[in-house]
Amino acid sequence: QSWMRDARGRDQYGIRYGDETEIYWNDAAQSRSEEVYRRSFWTESYVQWSPRGSLLTTVHRQGVAVWGGPNWTRLLRFNHPGVQLLDFSPCENFMMTCSTIESQTREPAKVLVKVFEMRAGTLVREFKGAITEFTMEGDRAGLNWPVFKWGGGEGDKYFARM
Repeated sequence: QSWMRDARGRDQYGIRYGDETEIYWNDAAQSRSEEVYRRSFWTESYVQWSPRGSLLTTVHRQGVAVWGGPNWTRLLRFNHPGVQLLDFSPCENFMMTCSTIESQTREPAKVLVKVFEMRAGTLVREFKGAITEFTMEGDRAGLNWPVFKWGGGEGDKYFARM
């Protein structure tokens, strides 16, 4: 993870506008930013950093792509059509993605949550059901994200639905 070992200890941040995505070093000591990477049409929706900042995800109609390294190389792709939300485990061993499908009838919307293992890029679990199964009692605002909370310390051994 050489891209994380900046000699000056600067953080990176991303900006999205229109179809553009830009990544910058934040140099607080100099009160300026330095562009690291710029790409047009990198995502169809949004970008999100992993908790430790070692990975950047881009969200697309087909699913999620994971990027990293000094040249922003695509490391992994995860198939989840219509993905709307994502969340990483604290140690970045797993990623959860979520999509909802609105019903054409009076039935509640359907939810699909997928859990992927990050090293191999494999699907390890799916959760499906009506949106009412993924909301907290008394909450009328809809889906509460993240649906699951991670626990168990190092290794991301456990997660639970709250």
